[in-house]
Amino acid sequence: MDHPGRLIKTYRERCGLTQAELAAQWHGPGCGVSVRYVQEVEAGQRRLRDPQVLRRLSALLGIPLWLFGLDEYDPDTGALSGPHLLALLEPLIRHAWQVRCSAPLPVIEQAVALPRMLIERYRALGEPRFLRLAAQVERLEAVLAVEQKRYPQALAHFQRMYATAQQLGEPDTLAIALMGIGTELERANRLPEAVEALEAASRLATRASRAVERLVSAYLARAYASVHDERHFGRAIERALCLASSAYGAEQGEAFVFQPLSGVLAEQSYGLLDLQQPRQALALKPRLLQQIAAERNSWLRAWIPLDWARAWLLLGEVEASVQELRDFLQHSLALGSPHMISRAFRHKRLLERYETASVRLLSEELEKLACSLPAESVAEDHYGLASDDRH
Repeated sequence: MDHPGRLIKTYRERCGLTQAELAAQWHGPGCGVSVRYVQEVEAGQRRLRDPQVLRRLSALLGIPLWLFGLDEYDPDTGALSGPHLLALLEPLIRHAWQVRCSAPLPVIEQAVALPRMLIERYRALGEPRFLRLAAQVERLEAVLAVEQKRYPQALAHFQRMYATAQQLGEPDTLAIALMGIGTELERANRLPEAVEALEAASRLATRASRAVERLVSAYLARAYASVHDERHFGRAIERALCLASSAYGAEQGEAFVFQPLSGVLAEQSYGLLDLQQPRQALALKPRLLQQIAAERNSWLRAWIPLDWARAWLLLGEVEASVQELRDFLQHSLALGSPHMISRAFRHKRLLERYETASVRLLSEELEKLACSLPAESVAEDHYGLASDDRH
């Protein structure tokens, strides 16, 4: 390291401070030094050896601590910054996303808690790598909000992710943030706005990584299906499938995409149901189950029977729909997601149009179960209305 004075001068000028202004703030408000002292330090005529003074100047001028040759851990304050913080955050966030695919909701909440705390504590650290990780924590928060049935909060988290992405100006993070906004707008039945946001995400995704383009194309396809645009649905889902790879995570880098081939197939299945094509959705079942098993995606394995329950009901096969709904409910209860459980009750209400013995038995069982569940798990809401609710 060159003498600290050169660094201090460089960063002081970047901050737009004069030597006199820096001198007045050297040890904190009201605890300054002389201008001559600053001049001598910057000229290398005085050597700074007190680590606490260097840490103070680092915080004041935005000088990375490692440029002073200091460890990022401050034993007096317990503070982390720079490379040590980022080296800790990245695996924590990646672990949280991996837990998202396999563990019950309470475990996911625990996995997100530490990254959330670190991001909040060090929010002033504005370097690009930190901002990328902060954006991913907002995305994790949005995912949790959805599973907890806090849909407006999920949209707000994605909007904050987009604000962070704008600071970065990088296509990957911008595209994923807009995709999240579009998905939540679709959930709220604001379909024209949803398609607009997802199309903007798709335009950005052409300049992003392959994994991001695949992810955005799959969600855009589902939005087209929601507005019954079969032609554009077909194009978008074919693009996503062309980009898909079963080599889960191989090309993702820092994008934290975490949507393998099974995720694309699931969006195709959902879109086909919105387009009133239940037989085509059911035809995907063997391939989907094989891919889900290969990728060990417990959450998608839990969700997909609801698609098949909807498909069978569209075909008038009530008994098959009941059987798939039971499978979906069993997995939903194991994962502890109010969002998923509420969808089971919603489909149960659709089945109650049919006066069969199996439907009556299922209704009785779910009514008893409702007494032991949180109110939000069974409450009616106007969010996330699937096609089977609208037809």
